[in-house]
Amino acid sequence: MSHKFDNKNGQSKKAPRQVSGDESTCAKPSGDCDKSEVIGDALKTFYQNTLDEAVPDDFQDLLDKLN
Repeated sequence: MSHKFDNKNGQSKKAPRQVSGDESTCAKPSGDCDKSEVIGDALKTFYQNTLDEAVPDDFQDLLDKLN
């Protein structure tokens, strides 16, 4: 598992997944979504982006030492 980070500031070199307007809008053909559905979709996208973030190399090294 290889992760690329800029070690100067700990930022990932991987570009974050951008959320388009279509991802946070109603998926129902009628367009009758309530706010909780739109918020839920946005939270799912945010969560997935968090899972997709790379682990910093120094932290990964520590995890590898535990195994």
